[in-house]
Amino acid sequence: MATLDNNEVKSAVEGLGKAFEEFKHTHQEELKQIKAKGSADVITSDKLKRIEKSLDDLEDVNQKVTKQKLAQDEQKDQLNRIETMISRPDFGKGNFVTESKRNGSLQKDG
Repeated sequence: MATLDNNEVKSAVEGLGKAFEEFKHTHQEELKQIKAKGSADVITSDKLKRIEKSLDDLEDVNQKVTKQKLAQDEQKDQLNRIETMISRPDFGKGNFVTESKRNGSLQKDG
């Protein structure tokens, strides 16, 4: 999985904001044209389609950011479990505590 750095995320968010503002403006323009003439100008409609495509393209970035966030959360959970294990009084004394795969309870080995 390719990771995104903060600059890429920032750039994507800024691009999304600009594209959405342009979409709102162009959509309002299209609605005015429809109200005035009964149909929208072809140039306005094409512009709106291009903006919609750029918004769709930004969804790929959103998916990558979401996957990275889930992976970070999983790593954080794993780290918390390890920290909990090593902070137990019996850690390092030959008595190990493991999680039972069957019922999710803790069992002491040894």
